[in-house]
Amino acid sequence: MRISLKSSLLTVAWLSSCAPKEAEDPKSILGNDLAHEGVYGGGEGPDSPRDVRSAGPPSEALASRADCEQAARHLVELGIDLAIREEQDPEKKQKLADDKPAALNSEGARAHVAEWSAECRARRTTRAEARCIASIRSESAIERCVGP
Repeated sequence: MRISLKSSLLTVAWLSSCAPKEAEDPKSILGNDLAHEGVYGGGEGPDSPRDVRSAGPPSEALASRADCEQAARHLVELGIDLAIREEQDPEKKQKLADDKPAALNSEGARAHVAEWSAECRARRTTRAEARCIASIRSESAIERCVGP
């Protein structure tokens, strides 16, 4: 239970940080005065959010299936490592460490990898974000990978 809890916490942090960002409404900052030196900045288009990832520069290629799977496998392993690291009882800690290879190859780990890699592709995660996530060493480092 402890290992899946850590993995779930990592996933929630990762996925909540991966959501597309929306620009703030200029009217909330400037009010109704959207003209500057004779140029009206209100635009004619609808006020609906757009997918910023699809509009990004070509250098922000989307993560491949392999990129997403590698990131997901790394998160599963990181969750196991965190559970081992945080265990206070030396005997339990050693047992968790000894069981790590089996845990990485367990049905639960495979299910997490499949689910998280599918979510990675569905959320249009960039290749750079997925590769960064595949290299993190701590839960807090996820924020470094996905930006503000």
